[in-house]
Amino acid sequence: MNAQILMVVLTTMSGGGLSSAFVGTGTLTECQERLERVRLIINQGSGAGPSSLARSGCFSSAQSFEDFSHGLPEDAPSYVYRVVLSGERATMTKHDSAAECLRAAASGETGDQYCTQSRQNFRENAR
Repeated sequence: MNAQILMVVLTTMSGGGLSSAFVGTGTLTECQERLERVRLIINQGSGAGPSSLARSGCFSSAQSFEDFSHGLPEDAPSYVYRVVLSGERATMTKHDSAAECLRAAASGETGDQYCTQSRQNFRENAR
């Protein structure tokens, strides 16, 4: 699996917890430019309810995600990920529940760990 530059955006959800979004980019420069625009939008507020940026950045990752999409229906599938950010590297692990994710996060793995919810799934054959 080849590493790519992955934009990782974690925002706080109005009901608590973290939401995650992932965007693969071709270069670090492209990622940083796109991330700056995303930060401006989030910091200005979207009008869709309160959210704030918890953590964001451009990381090397071997993982790939389905394209990010706005305006998904309320009943769209949702996935729980443990996001580990360690230096310049991001690793995501899918879990069946938030409780399972929290148990895994207590494992002592190196790096900043977050249990998040996302509407994006891993890209087929990219895990």
